Amino acid sequence: MHEQARAHYDMGTGAYVRADYKTAAQEFALADRMSPSAVALSAALDAAIQAELAPLAMELVQRSTRGPADPALATLVSKARARFGKRVGRVKVTCAAPCSARLDGAPIELDTEQHAWVGKHTVTLDRPGGPSDRPVDITPDGHAEVIADAASPTPTPTPTPTPTPTPTPTPTPASGLSPVVFFTGVGLTALLGAVTIASGVDTSHKHDEYFTAHCDTLAPNTACATKSADGVSAQHRTNLLLGITAAAAVTTAVIGLGFTRWRSSVSAQVVGSAATAQLRVAWP
Repeated sequence: MHEQARAHYDMGTGAYVRADYKTAAQEFALADRMSPSAVALSAALDAAIQAELAPLAMELVQRSTRGPADPALATLVSKARARFGKRVGRVKVTCAAPCSARLDGAPIELDTEQHAWVGKHTVTLDRPGGPSDRPVDITPDGHAEVIADAASPTPTPTPTPTPTPTPTPTPTPASGLSPVVFFTGVGLTALLGAVTIASGVDTSHKHDEYFTAHCDTLAPNTACATKSADGVSAQHRTNLLLGITAAAAVTTAVIGLGFTRWRSSVSAQVVGSAATAQLRVAWP
């Protein structure tokens, strides 16, 4: 189980480096569920806040009560409560007969409180007689409960999701700066990216050294404190480089799309946002 948890933690770290905070939060949270750890819990909560995953963030806040929290985790808990506390409630589904349940189409555990956005939701009960829907209204800090009896429900149709339209690329203006400015920005961004990757690799190595020395399980000592401090310093350095690289990439993209004078018509599309790019590997 520990090895599986470590594998999910590593996948979460990779997703965080790519700024895929949603995947990172889910992987870190799964690692913590398999093998409870303040390191994995802090990383999961940080990524959940970055991805605005309020229900998952509040679930992680609830997990933090299992033991004393270090200052870094306590800070993240306070931040999550301030940002999401009034936007999330809880729901619990109990079945008197064999069944499974879905909340707005996503499977949920029975007899366990699930965190969800405040508002109206649909709980679908899947039973031998067919699925049935139950409306539920989740309020801030509220607790809603759905109890399914043994009666056979009447099957209800499943709504078909509406496809998301594909955004239309924006054409580049015919006049503006020389393309030399754009390509200079591309070169600078590539250089910054290479330095950032090297820094991220160094941070990951320091993280591995910390766990290899079993500092997460040993009593506090000077060697482990040094490894932790080195890891935090490397992490801050990488965070700064990520921010600088992201700013350079966005600036270059804006220059290329809106201010460069191209000889022929070109179009492009920027996907995602680098405004909040950051790498964080939690250290005790």
